[in-house]
Amino acid sequence: PEYCMERGSTSGNSGSQIPAGQAGMCNAQQILGCSAAVVEFSACSNVNSIDSIISEWNNDNFGGLDTFEACAHSYANSRSHGGNSAMDCMKKLVNIIDDENPYQLSETSNDAVKELATKLYHEPEYICDCTEIANKDCPFCKSFSYFKILVRETIDACQALDEIDCPAWEEFSRICKSNMMSSFNRADFATSDQCDFIHNGCGGAGPFPAFRRLDCGNEIPKTSWDFYQTYEKNCDYDSGSTSSSSGSSSSNTYPIPVPSPHAVVPSPTPPPHPEKPPPKPYKPGKTTPSKPYTPPYKAPEKEKDSDTSTEEEEIEYKSITAEPKKHHRVFMWLFIVCGVFGGAFFYKRRDNMNMDYVRYHRSRTAPATDDFGGETMFNSLNTGSFQPVSLPPVANPSIQMM
Repeated sequence: PEYCMERGSTSGNSGSQIPAGQAGMCNAQQILGCSAAVVEFSACSNVNSIDSIISEWNNDNFGGLDTFEACAHSYANSRSHGGNSAMDCMKKLVNIIDDENPYQLSETSNDAVKELATKLYHEPEYICDCTEIANKDCPFCKSFSYFKILVRETIDACQALDEIDCPAWEEFSRICKSNMMSSFNRADFATSDQCDFIHNGCGGAGPFPAFRRLDCGNEIPKTSWDFYQTYEKNCDYDSGSTSSSSGSSSSNTYPIPVPSPHAVVPSPTPPPHPEKPPPKPYKPGKTTPSKPYTPPYKAPEKEKDSDTSTEEEEIEYKSITAEPKKHHRVFMWLFIVCGVFGGAFFYKRRDNMNMDYVRYHRSRTAPATDDFGGETMFNSLNTGSFQPVSLPPVANPSIQMM
């Protein structure tokens, strides 16, 4: 399976890594899915997103996490629990948080291991559910092969915690309950002193066990699980580790993990948008005056039926609000009249131009007759030729000669 190919055997040589040839190149869809998974995992694990991609993580070089996982797997799978108790494995997880760098890891690896161990102890369900989603969203490909190693290591640590959390509580509650009876003669967490007592290691019982899931009802005796439910009901474990009633802190004080029944995986937040520049102040430009709106006339409802003056007011109102008549109709009628007279003039002129001159001349030269067929009274005037008028003779010839 994929996990075996990536993780390899825990009994292999130290420093073995995933061969690069086993991972194919990432396509566009895989790059998008893995990029989102890196952001999600970085948010819930506090491991730097850049370091989770570029750091050359080694399958068997996670220091204290490898020790804790080997202890838990041995306890769950070996016949004699590998010679360890569940509380021994739980102490190994707490030691990762408390110790500086016993495995001489690089600064990047040591910081990542501490962050993972801290989240696994204080918020186990939150980081484990988040890691499973990141592993599902990012398939195994070459560009994100180191990130997949880190994710798989976290999943392996979650599985290790799930193997020993319930047995660890059974061992812790048995010792803690006995110590509470010796100190308070009761173990019902009815007082704040009892809650402080269990927060401070419960008289040397060990670190308060972390739970991968609160599902131990069917895995351990009922008395042990009822002891936890009584504690959860009466003590404020959200406040973390507290000091003793005397005010002095004990050397066996351990932080109390806060189980989250419904872990919420954070979604990547979008980058902040740059601030928009303030809008420029409005400067009114030159505007042409518009015609004011005149609402349509509406007669009062009470006067519609009884008052006859309403109609007169409406007519007067319409005459006031009506637009002035346009003058272009006068020019239209003037144009029509001119066209009619002009057409009649040209029609008459055309008739005169088509006059029959032959007939006209014949009527002028034909002899005039009266109604009885004779010549008219003007017939005597027609002599047929024109003769000049003769002058009378001159009485004195000398005058003629002159």
